[in-house]
Amino acid sequence: IVEEAGELTESMLSCILPSSLKRMILIGDYQQLRPKVEHELTFDPCNYDVSLFEKLVVNAKKQRAECLFTLSVQRRMHPQISALIRNVFYNEGKEQINDAESTNNLGIPFGIPYRVRFYMHNFEESKISSRSHANPQEAKFCASLVPFFICRGYKPEDITIISLYKGQMFLIQREIDKLYDQCRKSSSSKMYDPFGSIRSPRQIKVVVLDNFQGEENKVIIVSLTRSDRPGFVKNRNRALVTLSRAREMLVVLGNERVFGKENKIKENEQWRKISDAASHLSPFAMSKPDCEGLVVNKCIIHKPNSANIPS
Repeated sequence: IVEEAGELTESMLSCILPSSLKRMILIGDYQQLRPKVEHELTFDPCNYDVSLFEKLVVNAKKQRAECLFTLSVQRRMHPQISALIRNVFYNEGKEQINDAESTNNLGIPFGIPYRVRFYMHNFEESKISSRSHANPQEAKFCASLVPFFICRGYKPEDITIISLYKGQMFLIQREIDKLYDQCRKSSSSKMYDPFGSIRSPRQIKVVVLDNFQGEENKVIIVSLTRSDRPGFVKNRNRALVTLSRAREMLVVLGNERVFGKENKIKENEQWRKISDAASHLSPFAMSKPDCEGLVVNKCIIHKPNSANIPS
């Protein structure tokens, strides 16, 4: 029995099979991250990043083979989040995703009425090497969202920030360090700790997407980073993994020119479709660059006549 079979190259899987093998069960999602190989080996005629699992599944679908079984019930995401995945990635063909009844009982942060938030900004990236990128303003925004969610009831371990680039990951970590130090020096932190009593800011999980396959968390914050082109996340498999890690709250930060539903970049139909689908989930799912931040409910104590009205 091989788990996450879609992440193994054909040679890696073949070399571990014993001569006495009688039956093999491969489990995985061929539409998510492919095996990690050198970039040059992902093109014709090599295509080393196509797993044996993917080849077998595609062939079985063509032949309508009885050996192919599809798991159709998801137990991770709240239905508001899975609706985005369903509408974009599983709206064609026979493959469908249904929500387990238990997903309706997942929590939501206090004062936040909707679970999917796209913040489309106009922040510019800064190229730090030939293969990595960073976006300073987006990194600051990501860091500020950590105490934002902790103050609304989440624990530090419930939050994960996903970056597409190592350069952005390191920059976000540094911004969290700065924010943590500022809070520790502030007198207000004696009344309430906006970082949840953690001993080190590095306890906040900031990861690169390729190292988060198969993982999940209650709150996922995605930093798309780029401001000139979509980069890695243009790939359908990467986009699917990026958007399907959250259980209760998904926040996506990206440049409107590149990732917005009206972007003019060629061969970026994928993100036009994603942003368009997100904008239809709720009236406040898509924030524009002129918006100061995420929409939250007005306080019913200080504004008693405006309960449940987003502000």
